[in-house]
Amino acid sequence: MWFVTNRGEVVCLDTEGNRDDEDDGSFHGLRRPLFEVPVNLNQILSESSAPGRANFGGWVAVRMIVRSLAPVLTGNYVFKPKENESAGWIAETWQDHRQLFELSVDADSLIFTGLESPDSPIRVDADLTAGLNEGRISSGIRLLLKSQGIELSDSAKCKVQLNDQAWTIDSYSAAPDSGKSDLRLFLRRFHSLLVCEQQREEPSIDEADVVWSFNMMHALGVRQHNMATCAPTIWGDVLFVCTSNGVDESHVRIPAPEAPSFLALDKNTGQVLWTDNSPGENILHGQWSCPVVGVFDGIPQVIFAGGDGWLYSFRADEWAEGKPQFLWKFDGNPKESLYTIGGRSTRNGIIAVPVIYDQFVYLAMGEDPEHGEGEGHLWCIDPTRRGDVSPELVLTADGKQVPHRRNQVWIRWKPLFQFKLTLDVQESLEQQQVTLLLRDEFKRAGVELSQQATVFAVTKGKEWRIRNAIRGQISEYRLSRINAWQDKAAAIQVSANGPESLVPNPNSAAVWHYSGQDLNADGTLDFEETMHRSLGSPTISRDLLLITDFSGLVHCLNAKSGNCHWTCDLMTACWTTPLIAGENVYIGDEDGTVTILSLSADPARSLQTMPGNGKRLNEPLRIVTMDAAISTMPVNANDVLYIASRNRLFAISNTSADKPVPK
Repeated sequence: MWFVTNRGEVVCLDTEGNRDDEDDGSFHGLRRPLFEVPVNLNQILSESSAPGRANFGGWVAVRMIVRSLAPVLTGNYVFKPKENESAGWIAETWQDHRQLFELSVDADSLIFTGLESPDSPIRVDADLTAGLNEGRISSGIRLLLKSQGIELSDSAKCKVQLNDQAWTIDSYSAAPDSGKSDLRLFLRRFHSLLVCEQQREEPSIDEADVVWSFNMMHALGVRQHNMATCAPTIWGDVLFVCTSNGVDESHVRIPAPEAPSFLALDKNTGQVLWTDNSPGENILHGQWSCPVVGVFDGIPQVIFAGGDGWLYSFRADEWAEGKPQFLWKFDGNPKESLYTIGGRSTRNGIIAVPVIYDQFVYLAMGEDPEHGEGEGHLWCIDPTRRGDVSPELVLTADGKQVPHRRNQVWIRWKPLFQFKLTLDVQESLEQQQVTLLLRDEFKRAGVELSQQATVFAVTKGKEWRIRNAIRGQISEYRLSRINAWQDKAAAIQVSANGPESLVPNPNSAAVWHYSGQDLNADGTLDFEETMHRSLGSPTISRDLLLITDFSGLVHCLNAKSGNCHWTCDLMTACWTTPLIAGENVYIGDEDGTVTILSLSADPARSLQTMPGNGKRLNEPLRIVTMDAAISTMPVNANDVLYIASRNRLFAISNTSADKPVPK
């Protein structure tokens, strides 16, 4: 069994555990954490941080060392500045203020001086990892272990597992040549921290038999945002994982853009086969989707949903020198879409898992539900094309393709200047006249309007365009009404067309695109006719595609054409992927309701009818109320329907006396 833990580890387990009397891997039992302290204590203490305030972890380590130097102490002592914080510290008892140690620092050591024996100071390596790569165990590590009741033997050996990052220490009571250690410790560097764990001697029968474990954070420098959530996908002996690399807590900075977003491991050994960091600096938030594998025109492809909103495809069976063979990439967002933090972004990431059906790939765009609702997109993609197969391209003035940008790829309107909106300007715009007053406002900003310049309205009272021609060059300006003038009065924001252009991609792999459909033919897209951000994947059977969006709508489409048959309003947020079982569709939602729809293009089979006039409502015909919110897809196995709410797991079966519930 393979899975990703909440510690960012890819783990392979023997499903029989330790009950089969076989050891299937090199792991024995669980590891017991011993300490987690800053690597460089000197740096921590030289920052003049008093104990108990900032950098508390550094002072925890110092307290542990003090305890190992004076075992009679049980923590009832305090540190106080000697003269000032830069001159050193004195450890003294809590009650009678008897002085115990004086602590000072120099370039590479902490110096502990016992006040009863000032001529015999004890020097401790401030850099705890000093010497580990050469097999030497620093005095600081020995003292930290001593505070945990562990005395390393003089013959203890340190072995490098990953240079500057991970080590093992074996301690022997007998001769090291015997090959059997009494104690094994694991040390690893995690950014500025040193983590130490102890291996238990004997595994419990109730513990897992770990075949191998691969830590993406320690080995590859991955920095998951929020969590690591990928479910691995296997093709042959290759295991594919999305690493969940993302932004930091500021939601602006990407701490490890060079770390891989996509990873391939040998499923038998955990060896890294290849990595790829294509999303790089363009990751919007996090990466929580799962890879999928399909064979198209005889070529197996592994398809990853990138945190930049792009879909990436590589050969699943070929790679070279640690790099995959790239096939194609697809931008799931309109080029003009904008990503913002804490607002109503129009640019989305990908939460859902891509779906393969009948030689096509289906992709739904979405966002972290904490970022709220927003516009969504559903794509059907032809995976046989190669290269950049996005629907559109952005070109410079000389025809070169603009590379991907994180927040917005194509800025159609470049802000130029603002001016106060007066009644005279308002009237001229409403009458679609380029008056002298309007020309003067442009002239002050260095923009010349010709006598042939024309104005036309886009949105009544809110937005206008001016088309201008000077010396044969045609320019267009956008005038938007805003409330941003110094005295809070209305103003006009003037923007101009940028130098870049948006053109259709002749190599586009988009078969169809769905962002909504005017089902009632009234000329506008109502809420019930609009595709919103989706957390769930599409589910497809008999060319009928069903997908939920976060705003609570269920959309039923023709999978081949993208034509929408009907939508259903669940009246609450929905995170889940629909389950198709037999002739029914089962959908859980945030209110704890399971909606049951018929697998049909005919809305009459699934939606309610208003009494009296027979008008069709966008509400489900059959619902079952459960006990709490449902955030995961229902599962059907062995004629039993399993539904997990936030606090219960239900197993539902159509049983009779002669047909017991499967065990």
